[in-house]
Amino acid sequence: MKRTETRVSATGWLRSAMVLLVLMLFAAPASAQFRLLIGQPLFDDYPTIKIPVEILDNTATLDSVTADNFMLWENGVQKAPLRIDCGDMQAAQKIHFFFIMDVSYSMAFIEGTNRYDRDSVKWRAAKQVFIESFDRLRPQDEGALASFAYDFNYEQPFTSDKDLLKDAAAGMRLRAGTAIYNAIVTASGYAAQKEGKKVIILLTDGVDNRSNYLREEAIDIAWSRGVPVYPIGLGFYPDLNNPNRVDQDTLRRIAQGTGGKAFFAPTSEDLADIFDDIMESIYTIGCILRYDTQDTCRDGSSRTIDIRADVKGLILEEQFTYTLPDLRSRLALTLDMPTDPLMAGDTYEIPVRINGELRPGQELSGEVVLTYDPDMVDVLGIRNGSDVLDPADIAIAEPTPGELHFTLNNAMPLRAVSYSNADVLFTIEVLVQQRKSIAASSFLLSVPWASQICEIMPSALGSPFNIHGCPSSIEAGFDTSVVALPGALMEIPILMPSDLDFSQSLEYDLWLDYDPEIFSYQEFLVEGSISEGLTVDVTPIGDALHITAGPGIPVDAGPVLLTLRFRAAELKVATSFAFRLRDLILTQTAIAFQASVCRPQVDLFGDGLYAEGTCQPLVRRKPGPALEQSSPNPLTAGNSAATIGFTTTGTHPVHLSVIDEYGRTHAVLADELLSAGRHTVQWHPDTAPSGIYLCILREGDEIRTKKILITR
Repeated sequence: MKRTETRVSATGWLRSAMVLLVLMLFAAPASAQFRLLIGQPLFDDYPTIKIPVEILDNTATLDSVTADNFMLWENGVQKAPLRIDCGDMQAAQKIHFFFIMDVSYSMAFIEGTNRYDRDSVKWRAAKQVFIESFDRLRPQDEGALASFAYDFNYEQPFTSDKDLLKDAAAGMRLRAGTAIYNAIVTASGYAAQKEGKKVIILLTDGVDNRSNYLREEAIDIAWSRGVPVYPIGLGFYPDLNNPNRVDQDTLRRIAQGTGGKAFFAPTSEDLADIFDDIMESIYTIGCILRYDTQDTCRDGSSRTIDIRADVKGLILEEQFTYTLPDLRSRLALTLDMPTDPLMAGDTYEIPVRINGELRPGQELSGEVVLTYDPDMVDVLGIRNGSDVLDPADIAIAEPTPGELHFTLNNAMPLRAVSYSNADVLFTIEVLVQQRKSIAASSFLLSVPWASQICEIMPSALGSPFNIHGCPSSIEAGFDTSVVALPGALMEIPILMPSDLDFSQSLEYDLWLDYDPEIFSYQEFLVEGSISEGLTVDVTPIGDALHITAGPGIPVDAGPVLLTLRFRAAELKVATSFAFRLRDLILTQTAIAFQASVCRPQVDLFGDGLYAEGTCQPLVRRKPGPALEQSSPNPLTAGNSAATIGFTTTGTHPVHLSVIDEYGRTHAVLADELLSAGRHTVQWHPDTAPSGIYLCILREGDEIRTKKILITR
């Protein structure tokens, strides 16, 4: 018996996949050709050891494998009980092989090029390997053959007659196009009609360009029909117009999605070996053999394993040695920080996550140290947020500001923690200190020591984080000592003396109420103000201005948010009038990262201005008619009529009419002699279009006019 010793390094067993070590190939009778393959031991469930075992059965007569077929010794001590889990145990049944070949014209290209090969080396080699693979089928197996280009040709239905399959393969001809997905759907439909196990072996050298089905549709259909696909990629030829033509990911996805396995042959010379691997994998039974070993804290101990397998009376024996990895428990602690920045003034619960191993029923002792900037955050303590430890078992001390020690002294874990899943060890509650600007900070996490019967190998990672600072309150208003001089053009700055964060984007929305008969709004100015870098819009609406701005970067130019220009009316008497801001919503947002918006509290000041009057000489004039401004004005879609008041002397007939801007009369509201005094009438504009209209009152030689505005 040939013995092979295998040593597994502490890192190799973690990084390696199941790289099978062929430990022994036994010569078996022609009626029972088996091969026993042993994989590297797996230690993820230690002290349970898992050993991958494969039995290659080229005759497919092996229906089942149980733990009774095996005996195992570790360092000379027999281990029992053994447990075994096996995959597909139906290899002894009839298998229906559906061979489908890409016959697009690229199969006649010179290897690695897109130039035609008059000798058709690749094409002839591919057909020959198909023909030779038919001889590998067992007597109970059946094979079918199809070719595909843009279409699908069913060259030979399922048969156990290998000569029929060979003749069909020899007669295949090249055609245009490549419809891989259509071929999978069609072939799986034929295969699904067969009872028992069936597989598709597909050979192609290109990418799909003619299918009606999408890739995932073809995969879903083959999977639902229970037909795994074993695709073979043969030396994809280069295409200057399509540098991604080597579509290995697609073939891997087809294999993965249908339960098969993908293979790649750089040249046609590699096809024979590829077909050996495919047939071998289809006829293989794979198992995992499990047993429990002695638990130990030691690092690097060597174990010698003897395995004996009784397979249909054939005794297969093997011995190998492995070096036990460092099986001391490992713990890796990390902070589960929010993905968004922390908002100033808010409280957060931050889990401390553990990845590694904690064993139930074994007391845990150790120390975790958290270091932070106390000017940025304040740690309030720990909170319930884990079912691994009782927070009451964790003692907290702060020997210096900004350094917290969490100590566990013989704390009993409430449940186990495994290497495969990260759990919350405990949760810390932190308060972010109030600040008006963006800042960066970090938590540092370390584990000076930890143990649970055996010494624990700890590690810890801190975490940087950003703080989205927010001004706590903002003041805005205007200087009430400003005096509006009669008829003067005056500037009224809106003041914001509070601190903003000039590194964050700013936008705001506010209303300004004023008396438009005393002040006539002219324009706004942003030069030299905070809003200079913002897009500002000021819209007069009735007796108010609606002001919006942003988003943009504010300018640190002093306390002026923006300046408004008004024309003061000519007043006879000085008076105070309402002039106030309302409904100011101010938002600051960080630019460098996604964060919650900052909306500080806004305090408004200033609620009125003083307008100076002017003395004018009184002019005595004889009494005459008077025309009042219509109400409402302007007329909107919600108003059906305007009320017009006027006063007459009673000395002459009165004519009251409404004309448009082109002089056309729209209504005659009065045309008669009226008594002296005040009168009212209503004008119903009905369908009159939007525009400016003129109401005209005539009494004798006296004429009075007022404008009426219609907006619909």
